[in-house]
Amino acid sequence: MHLNRLSWGALCVVCAGCNGLDEDTVVEPDARAIERSSSSTSSAYAGASQTEPLRLLHVHAVEPASDVGAARRALAEFSTADVGWVELHHRIGLSLSMSADRERATSLDAALAELEAAVSVPAADQYPHLDELLFDSAVLSLQAGDEQRGQERLLRLIREQPTSPLIPNVYATFADHLFDAGEWEDARMLYAKLQDWNMPEATAYGAYRTGMCHLVSGGDVDALGGFFRAARLAGELDGGWGRRLAEVALNEAIEAYVLGGDPSEARQLFGNIGPHVDLDTVLDRLADAYRDAGDNDGAAMIDEARANPA
Repeated sequence: MHLNRLSWGALCVVCAGCNGLDEDTVVEPDARAIERSSSSTSSAYAGASQTEPLRLLHVHAVEPASDVGAARRALAEFSTADVGWVELHHRIGLSLSMSADRERATSLDAALAELEAAVSVPAADQYPHLDELLFDSAVLSLQAGDEQRGQERLLRLIREQPTSPLIPNVYATFADHLFDAGEWEDARMLYAKLQDWNMPEATAYGAYRTGMCHLVSGGDVDALGGFFRAARLAGELDGGWGRRLAEVALNEAIEAYVLGGDPSEARQLFGNIGPHVDLDTVLDRLADAYRDAGDNDGAAMIDEARANPA
C-alpha cells in the first residue's frame, strides 16, 4: 500500500485544524507513489543512510512493562471494557518493541499484536494516553511495512486528538517515511510544517531534515542553510538528543560545505553557529574534507583562515 493522494489530502485537511497550524499555509504536494526500489535513492542518500537516522525526540508518557510475564498475569484482573486492560497491553507492546532489534521477526510482530489489541477495544477511547498508543502503533506498523495501518493510525490520532503534543511527531513520521522512500520534495514540504509549532525540538529537527532533503536531491547550497540553522538551534537545547542533533547537523554542514560553500567565508559562517562549536576543530575537519575531495586549494584557504583569523 503506497502513500497516495487520499492519504496526503486527509493529512492536510485534518491537520489544518490542529493547534499551531495556519490553515492558509497547508500545502498538498503532487501525488506520487512511493516506490521502494534502488532507483528511488541517489548515491548521496545511499551514503547518508548507512547509519541509523536520527528521529524527532519522543519522550514516552507510558512506561514499558518491566516484567512482561507479570503484566500478562495482571491482565486476568481486567476485562476488555477496563482502561487498565488497554494500558497493560500498551505497556507490554512497548516492552516487546524494545527487544525488536535483537529478535526482529518475532518481537515486532508480537509488539504490534499487543498494541492492536489495545487499540481495537472500545475502552481505548477512555484511555488517557490514546495518542501515545496510536502513535506507537503507527510507528511500529510503518517499520513492519504495513503502510496502510500506519497511515490510518496517524490520521486517527490527528482526528481524535488534535491538541496532542504528538502532532508534530505525526508530521515528522509522515515526512521520515517519505524521505526514506526517496520522495524528498514531498518530505521537505512536511518537514517545513514543523516550524508551525512552538516546539524547539521540532523546529531544529525540521531544519536539519529540510537540509537533508536538499542535499540528497542535489541542492548543496540550499542544504547548508538547513544544516547551519539546525546546528544553531539544536545547540540551544538541553539534553543528549539536542547535543546529538547539533553534532549530526554540524557533520552534514561540513560535508555539504565542501560541495557548495565558499572557503573564504567558512570561518565566519561556522563561527556564527554558536558558542557550543569549537571553531578551530571544525575548521581543521573542514580542511581535511576539502583535501579528501581533492580540493587542495580550498583546504589551503581553510588552513590560512584557521591560522590567521581576521
